[in-house]
Amino acid sequence: MLTITDLSVVFPAGNVQALSELSFYVAPGETVGIVGESGSGKSMTALAIAGLLPPAAKAVGEIRFWGRHFVIGVSSNSDWRAIRGSELGILFQDHSTGLNPLLSAGSQVSEVLRFHQQKSKREADNETARLFSLLGLIPAEVRMRQFPHQLSGGMKQRVMLAAAICCRPKLLIADEPTTALDVSIQAQILCLLREQTANAEMSLLLISHDLGVIAQLADRVLVLCAGQLVEEAAVAKLFSNPAHPYTNLLLASVPRLDLPLALNVPVMEDNDEPTNGCGFASRCPERVSKCIYNPPLIRLSDGRKVRCHNRR
Repeated sequence: MLTITDLSVVFPAGNVQALSELSFYVAPGETVGIVGESGSGKSMTALAIAGLLPPAAKAVGEIRFWGRHFVIGVSSNSDWRAIRGSELGILFQDHSTGLNPLLSAGSQVSEVLRFHQQKSKREADNETARLFSLLGLIPAEVRMRQFPHQLSGGMKQRVMLAAAICCRPKLLIADEPTTALDVSIQAQILCLLREQTANAEMSLLLISHDLGVIAQLADRVLVLCAGQLVEEAAVAKLFSNPAHPYTNLLLASVPRLDLPLALNVPVMEDNDEPTNGCGFASRCPERVSKCIYNPPLIRLSDGRKVRCHNRR
């Protein structure tokens, strides 16, 4: 379905390495979760796959998607436009800027159907109304006529989700899909996403800070730190027995009802100090002298991958 090979993204002006030699795959019908702290490269990965990197970014790497081959920095924008919206659906994180304030909510979804599937206006409107009802935007006929400023943050998020899945894409990239949603609507959307992937109709690349959402939906999890893949494992293995110190710290940072609030968890502070070694070394409780060198990504006996000198 999707194979990423040696994806690297650099912003020369600030000497920022956003992603470094990232490689992974997504199988048909599979849900792959991407987790990591802010600035770890999660959203940059999504933008690179969709061919939407900022102009200032310098990127290299290869993407193979459903028989198509894209070379980052070489493939034209028309190549990306051929799959965006139809075969590749994208749900962006920022719902406040993801919708056109001059168009009604319904027209922004029906427009996608008319452009990519050549549906008539009536057919597109009917399908939009069905999706709005499915996503809890009711009464659908009223919500379709409203403009973004008349909708709550959660409603905007659901309108964007409707636009992302209306053409039944082969892959949906969902960047924080449950942000600003209350618990009941969040459960409804997670159920919908689970149904879409259950029959291998759609693969899902799920980016989220919410480890609970990842635990519910993902089959495999990729953990990013400082633009590098530091651990990849099946969701059950990762949550029950994390291999990388960074993963362990992420899981320990999640509040739990069965533990006291005063947990002695090290703070994940920003590290602006350039290094050629492990990106987590300056904060790692298991740091050793050879962490000044960047460890390779190795496969452990249980099948997971981990980038750490202390895991052999």
